[in-house]
Amino acid sequence: MKKIVSKVIASVIGMILFALLDTYVAIPSFIVTNTDLSIQYGLLAFLSALFGPIVGFVAGFGGHALSSHYSGFWWPWVISSGLFGLLTGFGGRSLNISKRKFTGKSFLIFNGVQFVSNLICFALCAPIMEILFYGSNAGYVFRQGIVAALSNTATTLVVGSLLCLCWSMFISQDRDYEKLISGKR
Repeated sequence: MKKIVSKVIASVIGMILFALLDTYVAIPSFIVTNTDLSIQYGLLAFLSALFGPIVGFVAGFGGHALSSHYSGFWWPWVISSGLFGLLTGFGGRSLNISKRKFTGKSFLIFNGVQFVSNLICFALCAPIMEILFYGSNAGYVFRQGIVAALSNTATTLVVGSLLCLCWSMFISQDRDYEKLISGKR
């Protein structure tokens, strides 16, 4: 029961943080319009690796939907954010960062998974859905998707890796994750 409660809490906090970062910390890429340097994907990859694919999907999908309600929903990109959380959650299972140190090997696995997930979600799925849903210009949305995938990869490499490293350092202070959640020391 505690695991379910912690995953629900992580999903809600993840959605809120994703939406806040997407709304207030988006840096325009100036390469393709409507494409930003988005640090929320680093947070999402970290949460997905820590809590699993369901939390990743809910935080990504819900957080992107929350941040989109001001500018209008672009469902292909909202769905792709959820899919990114799902894929990085599945890929991050082997890392077990809630209990292990974040080593050089973990760094390579984490960033390999997030790079492939970014390519699948933003350079492939989002543009295809954009064309199918809205009849958008294929050349434009694929350029947009490639820029989004590469910029998300770069920001996740920095932000996500730093979050994983900080979490690993925090856990290695002889504190058990379950004790932290339950409030016992």
